[in-house]
Amino acid sequence: MTGAKVVDTTGGGDAFVAAPTASLLRGDPYPEAARRATAASGATVSHAGGRPDLTGPAARG
Repeated sequence: MTGAKVVDTTGGGDAFVAAPTASLLRGDPYPEAARRATAASGATVSHAGGRPDLTGPAARG
């Protein structure tokens, strides 16, 4: 999501915390969890409404 335009910050922090939590619970290494945190937050704030597009590359990690 490099260079993505921020449209609505609603849910960005929640996504930033939820993604690495799920990743670490799955047993992923810390760098992967951090990457997922950034991707989830970016996907969430790039459109209005606070819900990310769960079909795109960010959702797949």
